[in-house]
Formats: sequence, C-alpha cells, structure tokens
Amino acid sequence: MTNSSIEDLILFIENEMIVNPKYFLFRENEPIVNESDIIQIKEEVGFEIPKDFQIFQEKFGGGNFGFLELFSLNKNSEYFIFKNSYGIRPKDNFLPISSDGVGGYYGFLLNDCHHIYYYDTNISPPIIEKTQWNFVDFIYFFAFKKTQLAK
Repeated sequence: MTNSSIEDLILFIENEMIVNPKYFLFRENEPIVNESDIIQIKEEVGFEIPKDFQIFQEKFGGGNFGFLELFSLNKNSEYFIFKNSYGIRPKDNFLPISSDGVGGYYGFLLNDCHHIYYYDTNISPPIIEKTQWNFVDFIYFFAFKKTQLAK
C-alpha cells in the first residue's frame, strides 16, 4: 500500500506525463469529467461516486495510464464506463472502473467506496471479491507497477 493521497497520485502522473509520455498515448482528445457527468452517473448507478475517483476523473478523465485502461464517467469519451463494461451495469451495486481484459472488472461497491473489488464474470454465478487496494493504490499498482511511492 502506498499510503499516498489522490493529490500525491495526481502530481506523480503529471510528472510521468512529462518524463514518460509514451505511457499516456492518445490523451489529447480525452474529455475530462465535469459535475454534470458525475451527477448523471450517480443517478444512473444510485450511489455516490467515490471522491478520489471523482477528483481523478475531473483532472484526467479516462483512458490509458501506463499499463492500465481506466473507464471514464464522460459519455463522450471513447472509454465511457458503460460502453466498455460490456453489459455490466450497476447490477449487484457494482460500478466498474477498469477491465482485466479477459472478462473481469475492477470497481467499487455501493456499501464500500473505499476499496476496489474484482467482479469475475467468467464463472457462474459471477462473484465479487474485495482486493487489497484502494483507488490510489490500484492506479499505482496496475498503471505503473508500483507498490510503494518513491519519496
């Protein structure tokens, strides 16, 4: 766990965009998320969007971050959350934020917006399991293969 804040993550990513721009391809056309987008998604899913995820979306939107593709809350984005989750809607009170590429999804649960959960659709019935990550740690680990932020 990084014990880093969303502000630390934003600074880290802004620096990485300068130092390693190849990790952030096709970002120039990615729309950021605004308050209206957040309200629409919140109404659609029926629960609060986690604050760190909102802040991240308002700064960067969705798209490619290092080795991770993150869904967007902006309906005009190529990475719109419900365009890329292939039928996964807020069923089971789950909000998908990223795909593992083989039919599983990472996201948030209605009753626990502080942890990332894994929704495995490859088994019947599908299961949802809590992971070891919060949103910030999830980004560090999957996008940048970091488990600890270098000071």
